[in-house]
Amino acid sequence: MKVIIISLFVFIFSFTLSANNDTISEKIEAYKNKIKASINDSSTCHIIDSLFYCFNQDTPLETINEANELKYNYHYAQRDTQNMLDAAQACIEFYDENNLINDKLKLWNEVIVYKMSIFKDLIPILDELKEYQDLALQTNNDIGIMNSYFNTGRCYYTWCDYFTAFYHFKKALEFGEKKNLNISYKDYHNAAACARLAGENKYSTAWQKRAFNVYQNRSENKNETLIFIAGLLRNYIADRETYSDALIEATFDSLQVEKNKFPFLRGYHERRYNDAMLAYYMDYKNNPYKSLSYIYDGSSYITSLSKAKLYEALDMYQPAADNYKKAYQSIKEIQERQIGYTLEKYIERYDYDKMKNEKDKLLLTNANIELEKLTIQNQLTKQRTIGLILIFLLITISLIIYYRTHIKKHQLKEILLKQEKEKAEKAEYIKSLFLQNMSHEIRTPLNAIVGFNDLLNGGYTNEIDPTERIDMVNMIKTNVELLQTLVNDVLDISKFESGTYKIDLIDVNVEQLCKTVIESIRCKVAPGVELILKCTPPNFIVRTDAQRLQQVISNFLSNACKYTTDGYIELEYRIIEQSIMISVTDTGIGIQPEEMETIFQRFKMLNKNIKGTGLGLHICQLIAQLLKGNVYVDRSYTQGARFVLEIPIDY
Repeated sequence: MKVIIISLFVFIFSFTLSANNDTISEKIEAYKNKIKASINDSSTCHIIDSLFYCFNQDTPLETINEANELKYNYHYAQRDTQNMLDAAQACIEFYDENNLINDKLKLWNEVIVYKMSIFKDLIPILDELKEYQDLALQTNNDIGIMNSYFNTGRCYYTWCDYFTAFYHFKKALEFGEKKNLNISYKDYHNAAACARLAGENKYSTAWQKRAFNVYQNRSENKNETLIFIAGLLRNYIADRETYSDALIEATFDSLQVEKNKFPFLRGYHERRYNDAMLAYYMDYKNNPYKSLSYIYDGSSYITSLSKAKLYEALDMYQPAADNYKKAYQSIKEIQERQIGYTLEKYIERYDYDKMKNEKDKLLLTNANIELEKLTIQNQLTKQRTIGLILIFLLITISLIIYYRTHIKKHQLKEILLKQEKEKAEKAEYIKSLFLQNMSHEIRTPLNAIVGFNDLLNGGYTNEIDPTERIDMVNMIKTNVELLQTLVNDVLDISKFESGTYKIDLIDVNVEQLCKTVIESIRCKVAPGVELILKCTPPNFIVRTDAQRLQQVISNFLSNACKYTTDGYIELEYRIIEQSIMISVTDTGIGIQPEEMETIFQRFKMLNKNIKGTGLGLHICQLIAQLLKGNVYVDRSYTQGARFVLEIPIDY
């Protein structure tokens, strides 16, 4: 019946239009207003389709585009993805033809946000966001630029790469506040949640408070106060050294007052409330039994980790292990997607297939360790059952002998299991720390390269004077060289630690080698610093790998050049029994005693302001082991630093 009425209405409207073309715009406008009033009605789609039949060659293009926008809004309200995207494309084409850039960016942003909410594959969306950002920068559209940062941050947030997401959220908020743009409370709230997960508690708390202030200044009904109080409580607990117990307890009481306003919590409100209560009882009160009441189902790896830690605190090892596995699988899938995208876009020269194979081997090794642990546990369970049965069958003396033997075996296996677990945990920790440091160290020069490149090729290029442009080009070159050094160092570490590197033994004139290295680093020496070479005895021959020996000496001298601004740098070798001792002594800033034990670790840097990868000394240690020697810092020297390499004369 409704369709018949609609058809009749359209017929009468079409007839009226044909009878009087002078008032067509006014009649179409009235027709559109009726459609807008019933945009969620299922019959509206038929009315919109009928509207197109009313148009003729005299209909203004703006009116036709408004009809397309109505169609887009209807399918958006109905969550009809394909028809919505088709209607949006028609509108965007109209905007392109008529150079309506602001309208295009506004609608395009809505489409991107919609895709992020329904599509799991974010890589095409990141590519589309790059095109969106380029257009916004070219046209100096401030809202578009801010939205591009926000949406990029949301993509990385979905990938659980909270450090990269935080970087983009921070850029978006700083840009929006600088330009006095209208920033919604939800954008502040999402950025605060990301900052907390990235460990940036100062930003997280500040943004959460701004979100609450913007939210409270709204004129609409306020039903999300609970969410903001829950977020503040989690921030205060995460940064307990900054905030007092009184403030935490007062915020907890406020959360309970707000919660009592709702008979039942559902959806997002319930999850945020449970998150805050879990943090309060588990992290602040250390009461896992109370925390158990606030566990809820969730698919994120953070939810799985929270459950695993809680079950582990309650000695419920099986559900704890299940949730650790879920979290591990989620992190693995996220990292595979993210690393694949990053390497494809920015590090095509890097040997990704080899790195992935090594990662798969490591995962397989961890899986085998877990399988062996489960097998041993099953064997222990079977033996315990057999032992209980035999207890009732053997005589007293046999019972005592068996019982003692069983206990000793059990204790021995527990010791072995504990040792294997500690090894596995240490290997997992080293792997996670290495991947985290690599991600940070690669991202730092990449961000500089991308940032300066955007400035040189972006919308502000005319505002850069030639001197600044030269400085930016030099900074790009410096960061490219740093990135190349980092990749080469990682490849060297991979060869050394995998055992694939073959020592090339030859007779080496140590004095000539030292002179060559001295000349190669002379350009790095600060003005006024004297380079000294001492050879005792001169022209001494040692059988070793010349290339790797030169690499160690070069790394020692390069380090000395970085930290020595006056005085001297001395390279010396001398013979001690069946070994040759090569040392580099400087009059630089020196090394604190507590740092001498860790100076050869990966990514260990004494001064973060001095360019470097933090891998040079670690590579020296690996090379020394390959050459059957060792490296160390001379603790007796206090005028600066002295690094020493000792290797046998005859390998």
